[in-house]
Amino acid sequence: MAIKTIILCGGLGTRLGVETKKIPKPMVKVNGKPIIEHIIKIFIAHGYEEFILATGYKHEIIEKFFKKKKYK
Repeated sequence: MAIKTIILCGGLGTRLGVETKKIPKPMVKVNGKPIIEHIIKIFIAHGYEEFILATGYKHEIIEKFFKKKKYK
């Protein structure tokens, strides 16, 4: 049985200022990729396979991004 990993990504990101006016905090890019993608890849490297993203603010942007992505 795989362990489900819950990642909290629902905050407003007010301390990031201008970056989060159009996109949610987890989608701010670091080295060309959203922060949330870096986090998920770290978990995958440690054997985790199933993720639940607890989204909130501008959740539709996160959902749209991950509908296009496939990880292995």
